[in-house]
Amino acid sequence: MASPTERPEHGDRPTVPVAPARHRTDELSRDPADTPPDASEDEEEEHHGPLHFLRELPGLILIALVLALLIKTFLVQAFYIPSESMVPTLRNGDRVLVNKLIFNIRDPDRGEIVVFE
Repeated sequence: MASPTERPEHGDRPTVPVAPARHRTDELSRDPADTPPDASEDEEEEHHGPLHFLRELPGLILIALVLALLIKTFLVQAFYIPSESMVPTLRNGDRVLVNKLIFNIRDPDRGEIVVFE
């Protein structure tokens, strides 16, 4: 008779050893003190320290400036109305946002304000 770790023989086939099944309860019942500390936990604590934000701040500011420059150059730009030349439509000191993409898609309609470069 074959042992529990071996398959029973069938004809001319050789006997193949079979490893005992591993149960999930074996992994769960381990004592956490027996396992070595995980290096990823140290890295995780390092990334969440109070100074981590200050180390990331210059990169975040650079990304914000690049995005603002790209948006201002290609999408929308703010203008200040310095004189009364647009009264009564716009008043002196008003601020307007100009959509730079719309007139690449269609022609201006009557009544729209157009900013020339």
